[in-house]
Amino acid sequence: MALKKNIWRTLPVNVSQAMTGFLSIIAFTHILSPAEYGQFAIAQAVMMISYVLVFKWLDATCTRYHVRMDQKGELGPHFATVYGSYFVLAAVFLGLSFVIIRALPFDPVFQLVLHVAAVAGTVRGGIMIGIESHLAAAHYGRYTVIEGANVWLGLVAGVSFALLGLGGAAPILGLATGALIMFGFDLPRMLGIAKGGRFQWDRFKRYAHYGVPLAWAMVLTLLLTSIDRFFLAAYFGDSTLGPYAAGYNLSQRLMELVFLAVWLGGYPTAVRALEQDGMEAARTVLRDFAEVLILVATPAAAGLALVAYPLAVAMTGATFEVAASQIIPFAALAAWLAGWLNYYFNMAFAISQNTRVLTLVNLAAVLSNVALNALLTPRYGPMGALASAVGALLVGLGLSIWFGRKELAMPLPLVDMAKSLAGCAVMAVGVSLVPMDLGWVSLMGGALVGAGLYGASAVVLNTAKIRTAGPHLVRLFKGKGGTP
Repeated sequence: MALKKNIWRTLPVNVSQAMTGFLSIIAFTHILSPAEYGQFAIAQAVMMISYVLVFKWLDATCTRYHVRMDQKGELGPHFATVYGSYFVLAAVFLGLSFVIIRALPFDPVFQLVLHVAAVAGTVRGGIMIGIESHLAAAHYGRYTVIEGANVWLGLVAGVSFALLGLGGAAPILGLATGALIMFGFDLPRMLGIAKGGRFQWDRFKRYAHYGVPLAWAMVLTLLLTSIDRFFLAAYFGDSTLGPYAAGYNLSQRLMELVFLAVWLGGYPTAVRALEQDGMEAARTVLRDFAEVLILVATPAAAGLALVAYPLAVAMTGATFEVAASQIIPFAALAAWLAGWLNYYFNMAFAISQNTRVLTLVNLAAVLSNVALNALLTPRYGPMGALASAVGALLVGLGLSIWFGRKELAMPLPLVDMAKSLAGCAVMAVGVSLVPMDLGWVSLMGGALVGAGLYGASAVVLNTAKIRTAGPHLVRLFKGKGGTP
């Protein structure tokens, strides 16, 4: 039951991420105008794309190889190579991004937003090396302190900057500030582990051989879930993009937290099982992984769709709520599909280290998304963008399952999926009886009714073996951590 233990050990951070994510939507949709929020949505996409494109391969390497390097006593040269690579890449990327952004034909305000996004992506690249290393080492206490403080500092700083009138740049500048503070806190310890080690070119090439294709695949994944925003901004402007992004962010944030909560416990556990006990042990962990996702992610998406209107009224500003409520149900479906693609089925390529196939799979999905957006978004606006996202994600899922089974056949308990969908149907009947025009009252009432009905259905049907889960919680925090 290592997977369930690790999921619960990462719970404090997941709760912090959930709270700060929703509070940021509430705050920024009330402080920023729709156009400014639209600029923030573009900047957020640029930040994440720059981080993943340039730096993600470094922390992905830490996730994949930390246990092996610790067992071999090679953490010194491991971190010397990783951090040496990071600082060189950071200097080159910041210099190039400054020149490129200045040359783009954008107004000075939007150029400032893009500069801030580039800096934020760079700082995120640094802090994530430590965060992923702590997770790989099962050092959950330090992970909780660093990532928890990072998200709260980022929120407080971002809201402060927004109140000072920095517009669409404020949220991203806040994220950069929080990450920079905690990066400075964590870096001395990590460099201390690297002390005595040297940058090794052969090690760099081995890490790049694994991590760079994975990062490129992840960039394509980001484009798969964000290309619609660029199309909307180009055809309809930031004012239309703002409410769309607010509704999409609400759905995407909640669904990502659900999938990420399971992934943070599941992926490192699967890698450790593979390295220490072999493929069959890893498959056992992955089956548990799939069962937990079925149990929690499916009702989360259904619940979002069912309470879309009161959720939008409660969580967004008055100028956002109507448009956001229309986006949320379809965005929840897109986020559910993206979660299964990114946090489950694509793991087959990462664990088997065949990341080049993953890149091709994601490239096909992105190209289909571009084609669908070019066809549907100019004609149907936000709904066309959502339809394009759902269609492209279905293409990506189909290709990932088909080609991934040749690398590592990912378990998918279809009986549990059917039980979960049956529970969602029961939940929908109950929630449909709750009035939806009472704001927070409707939201909380719908959530409580839905959770109660789904939970009862899950127990009756024993979805994902839920009846046997309780006794394991008392042993939650038992176990050993590692270095760092």
